[in-house]
Amino acid sequence: MIQSETLLINPLHTLIPSTMCVSFGVMLPVGNPPNAIVFSYGHVQISDMVKAGFGVNLIGVAVVMLAITTWGVPLFNLTEFPSWAVARNVTGGL
Repeated sequence: MIQSETLLINPLHTLIPSTMCVSFGVMLPVGNPPNAIVFSYGHVQISDMVKAGFGVNLIGVAVVMLAITTWGVPLFNLTEFPSWAVARNVTGGL
């Protein structure tokens, strides 16, 4: 958040895409419960899951980046630095 204040960019411009992209864990067994169930049977290897999930992850990241630059800017007003993002000294003297 301090970097956003230094650069005067809206923190949501970086936080929203990173939050959404974290949920793209489709290429590992621990990514979601169905992956863990399929992997536990032993018929699918991790390399097979990575091969299938890598393309899905790339498509997901591209869609999120496209969405944040098109819909996100007017929806969240990402062009201006918000007043709530200013760091304050909350431990200062009383």
